[in-house]
Amino acid sequence: MSDDRWSDFADDLACDIERTEKMSARSALQEARPIWAIAREIRAKWVKKDGTPNVWFGAVPYLKAMESLTHINEMYGLDTAQTVVIYFLANAAQFKGEDARRIKKEIRQIAGLK
Repeated sequence: MSDDRWSDFADDLACDIERTEKMSARSALQEARPIWAIAREIRAKWVKKDGTPNVWFGAVPYLKAMESLTHINEMYGLDTAQTVVIYFLANAAQFKGEDARRIKKEIRQIAGLK
């Protein structure tokens, strides 16, 4: 293959990879649960052993905001949904257990965090 043809091939391959990554990201966003549904599950799972609510006061405003959001690309007032869920995660250290780990992982994936 000549250098020009190799360069064209490499450019085409890079474009295909980028297009595939974008499609995968869009697909993941489309398949994600609505943020309000995740917030509802958090409220149901973040309880004391006797079943009474136990949401830490620092996480409450962010959880309330999450209850009105559907997608990570929405706005909540002047904040992005991504900012809201990141702040929730920062204030949800007291939310522990298997369910908490699963839900926090889901939120991090939706927000594009590791």
